[in-house]
Amino acid sequence: MGEDQGFEWGSGFSIASYKNKLNWQTSVNYSQPTWRKDLFLVRTVGNEVYDQVSTEPFDPDNFTIRGGIDYYIHQNHSIGIGTSLNTMKLTRIASSRTIISDDIQTNTLFSENSFDRDRNDFNINPYYEYKTDSDKLVVDFNYVDFTNDNTNILSDIAGSTVPFKDRRYIQNGNYKIQTYRIDYSKTISDHYKLSAGSRYAVVKTDNDLQSFLEINNNFEPQEAESSRFVIDERIFAVYTKIDASIDDWSFSGGLRYEDSQTDGTSTFLKNKELTSEVQKRPIQKLFPSASFSKKLTDILGASVSYSYRIQRPSYNSLNSFTTYLDPYSAGEGNPQLTPSYTHNYQFNLTYKNQPFFTIGYQETDDVIFDLIKQDNTTAQIRQQEVNVEQNSNWNFRLFAPVNFLKGLEGYTGVIVTNTDYQSSNFTIDLNQWNFIWFLQANYQLPWEVNFEVNGNYGTGALEGQIEVEWLAGLDFSFGKKFFDDALKVNLGFNKMLNRGFVGNIDYGNGIAAIESIDSRQNIQLKLIYNFGSKFGKKKASRNTNTDEEDRIRDGQ
Repeated sequence: MGEDQGFEWGSGFSIASYKNKLNWQTSVNYSQPTWRKDLFLVRTVGNEVYDQVSTEPFDPDNFTIRGGIDYYIHQNHSIGIGTSLNTMKLTRIASSRTIISDDIQTNTLFSENSFDRDRNDFNINPYYEYKTDSDKLVVDFNYVDFTNDNTNILSDIAGSTVPFKDRRYIQNGNYKIQTYRIDYSKTISDHYKLSAGSRYAVVKTDNDLQSFLEINNNFEPQEAESSRFVIDERIFAVYTKIDASIDDWSFSGGLRYEDSQTDGTSTFLKNKELTSEVQKRPIQKLFPSASFSKKLTDILGASVSYSYRIQRPSYNSLNSFTTYLDPYSAGEGNPQLTPSYTHNYQFNLTYKNQPFFTIGYQETDDVIFDLIKQDNTTAQIRQQEVNVEQNSNWNFRLFAPVNFLKGLEGYTGVIVTNTDYQSSNFTIDLNQWNFIWFLQANYQLPWEVNFEVNGNYGTGALEGQIEVEWLAGLDFSFGKKFFDDALKVNLGFNKMLNRGFVGNIDYGNGIAAIESIDSRQNIQLKLIYNFGSKFGKKKASRNTNTDEEDRIRDGQ
């Protein structure tokens, strides 16, 4: 429980048992957190200035129930199944105020955006595992059924001097994911290990947007602004990896081949006729990775690595829909969006197998970039993910332990980065150097109270088009254990520095000053009590790939 934008609380329990060949566990959690997002935007539109303020409070009801059963058929064979259900219900009202001024007059538009959202996420994951000292085989299936239904009404309120017609939007989203996976690994000796596997994912999404306009106190359908977007995606991959070592040298190399097909179908009204357009995105690519490491002394080592990676856009970002924050600001989807591909190069120096100095370089083609554009005719601004042709990033990292006092443990470090974006399609030429210092430390206070602090300071950042000014953060907490460690108490103070996200945007046809402020300076008290024995057989966790699920959540 704690205080943020009002009182917030959460509660949960978990039960687990291992008896004979059966291992089972279940947990239930319920929470009502509170937080708020404030956005301040001052921008020029021709000879006018738009001063926009938006406040978004959040207080969702979250419920989660999880369960799992593992059955040990034999010493080397086991089967099991895990399942979970997550629900979220949220009703909120975002308030906005826009002051429009020039040399002669000033007008104001007050508006509210009321949301009613209902989200459900069901998952089931059966598996089979064979394991010996040298061999391991895992076969599993993962099924996800995710629904996200949202209704919002954008309306003006009393006091406005700018006319606005109320609008209503109904957006329902359904996502179904099936993932099949088989992985095998064999340890041939202490110096050689071979692994291989295959993965097949089938994804179907269906998003529908209905738009309404208030006419004579009734919301009338706007067919020209309504649409439906369906994704049918199939991803097949095979991969292998070799780990080998000899004397002070070690090598790890992998190769992944992907054959995938993503079809996005947009259905909308065009020239007063219902039209469907299909965007096809086939991919057949190899993704290699390799690393070499050398033990220099008993405590020092060095390594170099390379990898080629793919980043797919979130499913929501592919929708052609427009989602409004206020009458003048909205986000747009982009059905033309494609994956980005990154070459990663890295050099590490290690101390006791932990990196303390790192040089990294990334080069990305078709990087996914948040483009913010302004229409001076309508005064509208839109945020849309697009593919920028080139992006490169240098980063230099230096870490050091923090243990100069008895009872003090932790680490500190600095990160220096250079980020560069280049695009002729969108006339983008951005380059910036930044410096970040951070600290994470624990200190044992009297009466066995554990004090933990996390702090950071940065000279700025480049977040897409936004050139961010200096950043800083500070969190700390006090923790103590009671009753032979059965009860854990933690009092946390989060985001204690009164510093938001402050920056500037150059649209090309106008400039803007932006400040985004999330909830900060909040307090949380956590109590965890462990009933019963802490001993028993612990099932090793399995590596369940959640790439497709993450692409749903990234767009929420």
